Amino acid sequence: MLGAVAAVGKLLLLAERARMVEEIRALKELLDMGAITQEEYDKKKADILGIASDDGPSCTRSDNSPSARSDEAPSAVVGGSVSETALVGEAPQADSKKKRNRIILVAVLVAVCVIALLGALSMFAEPDGVHVPTAQQIEKKANDLGSGQVQLEKSSSKTAETYDVFIDDKRVGSVDLSDVSLCITETSVDSYVDFVQMAEAVMMACDPSLDEEAVKDLLVETVDNDSSVHNGVKYSIDLSSSRLKLRVKVPSA
Repeated sequence: MLGAVAAVGKLLLLAERARMVEEIRALKELLDMGAITQEEYDKKKADILGIASDDGPSCTRSDNSPSARSDEAPSAVVGGSVSETALVGEAPQADSKKKRNRIILVAVLVAVCVIALLGALSMFAEPDGVHVPTAQQIEKKANDLGSGQVQLEKSSSKTAETYDVFIDDKRVGSVDLSDVSLCITETSVDSYVDFVQMAEAVMMACDPSLDEEAVKDLLVETVDNDSSVHNGVKYSIDLSSSRLKLRVKVPSA
């Protein structure tokens, strides 16, 4: 978030500099057309840049002097019509103001987009350490592993933290996030394939440090010994009944 604030500051600084350049360019056009004197150009340029003027009292003009009248509002009338100097000065100033407003608007929009993007990334960023996973994290891991297409849908007949597991549109078991457990109903050889895919997904979602090779080795170790511990997370497997079960105990934060 501090990076986003710094980016906004830089964008606004660039917008301010662009505004100053446009205003000085407009003044130069007025000088080239003879609408203002060199002295007036230098003074206004110094005002824009925030530089103290060295002109002294000689820069002070009475309200009745010709140069003062040339700087009056564009509505100044000479002989019943708008003065030429006022018309010449109005257009560049109006264009400069429009360009400045556009630059500021673009800078603000870019800043908003940057902040929104950072917020979205922080929401979807995967936690670094071991943790109790969400159903979305398990589902994503399972689909990244390949094999069958996995969907987790909240169960209507069990606890609020229980999700039915569907693989290729067929319900094969459930996941309970209240105690981080997986249960696959054993009905055929395919049930073991489904169990391996989902068990690896649950383990990787709990511990993001596990890659595909590491999780396979850890699953084999857990099956051989009925349980295993990695990064403080305890895994236990029960293959003795008609259901294939994996339980995960994540240490408290």
